[in-house]
Amino acid sequence: MRQIVRGTVTLLALGVCALVEAQSTSNSGATTMSSRYQQLEIAARSADLRSPSSIDDLTHSVVTCPHVFALPAPLSQSLEQRLSRAEISYREGRGRGVTEHQLVEFLNSLAQKLNLPDYAKTTPAQLRVLRMTSATQWPVLMGTGLSGPKAHVGSTVNETMSPLQAMHLLGLMIDQKIVNPMYQDTTADPDVLFSNDQSLKKADVGGAPQSHAARVEVRHNPKHAEMRSAISAGAESMTIQDAIDIVDQALDTMGIN
Repeated sequence: MRQIVRGTVTLLALGVCALVEAQSTSNSGATTMSSRYQQLEIAARSADLRSPSSIDDLTHSVVTCPHVFALPAPLSQSLEQRLSRAEISYREGRGRGVTEHQLVEFLNSLAQKLNLPDYAKTTPAQLRVLRMTSATQWPVLMGTGLSGPKAHVGSTVNETMSPLQAMHLLGLMIDQKIVNPMYQDTTADPDVLFSNDQSLKKADVGGAPQSHAARVEVRHNPKHAEMRSAISAGAESMTIQDAIDIVDQALDTMGIN
């Protein structure tokens, strides 16, 4: 029971409970955050099953990657251990991956449990667009496995992700639902969402430091404040059993024991 509760707190801190808000307003902060995003891809390139510590390093980079809401360091250790084991199991062919459909279902279930606005829910198209966008930012971390081992011209995208890919995408989507107007409109044309250069600049992928124009738009986006308030209210209204149910669903989705 203690592990479940600890896992619940960890999960909520990933963007649901808003325990510690990330700060990125100074130039030095922006530089530090930029290097953190680079470190993600470097760690992904170095990850090798023959060196379990390299998988641990990648897991650490994913869990501590800056998002709108940061994960407190004391709470990250348990999550990192579970994710690292799950990632190794997946890469060895013993563990199952996480499908886009599963992640959409989990995110929407989470939004419903927290009584968030309807636009907090996502769609398969939105998740696919964000996943493809993230693959351009982190080609090794998020691009690996997109087309499958027997890909050919005309092949469809492989819907299954590794546990670490799914966890990173989960954090990214929560970011978008809080700050990005394009992702707060579930009726937006996916092709427009993906091809619109301004949309990608404002998408704040990975919680990256935004341009001045993007920051201005966030400040004038009423849904930004509404989402923050709704998340806080939803988290405060949860019972222990609600939290246990959420973490059980998340662990099942991620294939984490």
